[in-house]
Amino acid sequence: MNFKLATRITLASLGVVMLGLVAQTAKADNVVDFYCTPATCSSLPGTGTVTQTGPNYSTTGITVMNDSGPDSGSTTPFDLAFNTATGTISITGTGALSGETLVGTIESGWSGSGNTTTDLSFAANWGTLPADFAAFLGTPTGTDTGSVIYLTSTGAAESVDVLITPTPAAEPASLLLLGAGLLVLAGMSRRKVADLV
Repeated sequence: MNFKLATRITLASLGVVMLGLVAQTAKADNVVDFYCTPATCSSLPGTGTVTQTGPNYSTTGITVMNDSGPDSGSTTPFDLAFNTATGTISITGTGALSGETLVGTIESGWSGSGNTTTDLSFAANWGTLPADFAAFLGTPTGTDTGSVIYLTSTGAAESVDVLITPTPAAEPASLLLLGAGLLVLAGMSRRKVADLV
């Protein structure tokens, strides 16, 4: 291998490594959490009731608070609305947070009976996040693999927990590094074939 080729490969490799160092990655330790507990669900204004129609559940609004996320210090509530028949879910800010709307698609859901409650669980992909939530997660979308809503016999929400985590994605730097390595290997094998001829 001559000196020029070795220098080019070294510079290309260094460039790929530097790109990997500066590429933005999802903040895996950040989680957005919306909740209401048995102690707070009944005291929050506008806590909604969930309606069951056959195997489907829906509500126009359950009041929840942002426990972890960009609005976690606020005392302004959000409204959680969902419909398992249409697969839609949203969390919308109220009052001073009225511009904050998270929109998702329910991918799967199930219900069960607890001792005194009906337990709803679902997994959702959050395709639309406000800019501050996207910045908090480090990704423009989120995923939710375990939202839980506990309902009383009248359909009132007794406890709610919605956790949104960053959507896992392949890092562009990793893909670029793989591609650069494949190009180097292809170039070296081509050179060896040319040297043999």
